[in-house]
Amino acid sequence: ASQEQTDVHSAAVLEPKADGFRNYFGKDNAQSPTEMLVERANFLTLSVPEMTVLVGGMRALDANAGHSKHGVFTSRPGTLSNDFFV
Repeated sequence: ASQEQTDVHSAAVLEPKADGFRNYFGKDNAQSPTEMLVERANFLTLSVPEMTVLVGGMRALDANAGHSKHGVFTSRPGTLSNDFFV
């Protein structure tokens, strides 16, 4: 949909408050980024090792919010590798 076809005010409620997997933390959150990441992992029924691997994989794939380079610890962004952990 184009900008003219979108009700920006109504769509604003769909904006995420936080996404720890993509390294995004919005404004006016009552919880810490860590608490929100653990809560999201719990919703997905992920174990701690599974959550760790998912976060590392997302960082290696350069899937950060706004294409931020913060947390991308690889010289090969976009390639699924274990570089985040090495």
